[in-house]
Amino acid sequence: MVWSAIAGATVENRLIGMGEYYLWLNADKREQLGIEPFDTGAKMVSNIDVGNEYTDAICTLLDSDWRGDMLVFLGDYRELDNEENPALAKIEADCGHREPCALCEAEDIYVDVAGRFRLAKGKNYYDCESPGLPEVPYEGTFDKDVIHYRYVINETKRQYYDRERTPMTSTHVWRDGGVREGIQRLDLLPVFLGAGAERYGDGYLDGRDDVPDPSGMWIGDYVRVSHEPPQEGYEDLSDWYYYPFFPLITETDDEILPIMQSQAFKDAIADDEEGEVIDHALHLIRQSLDGNSSLEA
Repeated sequence: MVWSAIAGATVENRLIGMGEYYLWLNADKREQLGIEPFDTGAKMVSNIDVGNEYTDAICTLLDSDWRGDMLVFLGDYRELDNEENPALAKIEADCGHREPCALCEAEDIYVDVAGRFRLAKGKNYYDCESPGLPEVPYEGTFDKDVIHYRYVINETKRQYYDRERTPMTSTHVWRDGGVREGIQRLDLLPVFLGAGAERYGDGYLDGRDDVPDPSGMWIGDYVRVSHEPPQEGYEDLSDWYYYPFFPLITETDDEILPIMQSQAFKDAIADDEEGEVIDHALHLIRQSLDGNSSLEA
């Protein structure tokens, strides 16, 4: 449906100039979660902030209809070819041999479950089966609310991350179609379950030899979500991966917000040019948390 909105662009045209688009697929149930009802975009970078509506919807399904299933955040550049991973092999068997863009095929044959969410009621999607790609309203039960979970847990590898302690990436968040001040953190689920044509870390891991590329490292595993942390014996990946050009800030909101709300902090970034605000702000926060800042509350 996202790809139908590209209005018939060929795979080659998308590869050349439009960037890679992703869609959540359930390899076990042959279902998808359409992106149109959610306040986000279809690219990887649009879905890696904590509190993102589309990723929260996936977490909601992981604790209900899709509990225990194998999920993949598949990109439309990814060509599946003799995949060994069980989740990708399932999708390949369904879609990968039919046309180069496995995701384009999956979009047609995997059932969209977005209509199970209350927020989809009254919203439309593009009908790719009809001439002219008309917009038609979602149908469904509309009985499921999007729930935000704090912990994402991999039971297969006994790993987890705390969504309230992942690295801070911005002092602004995108919500309800606009940008407002707040604490934006990195959400690892689309990365850990992402399968694109290009290594996700290419643009973000330069100079970070100590951190391997995380793209797809949880695909095929049993992943669940919870409001409570796992028991002892699980590896905490909350601060395992972050943007190298930002300082690592994994402190709690209660520790960070007083700094951001202080007049001294606001004055310090008031004259920054647009491209410098976030970088300067994050370094000020890190310095203040370390007790090395001249900011006064």
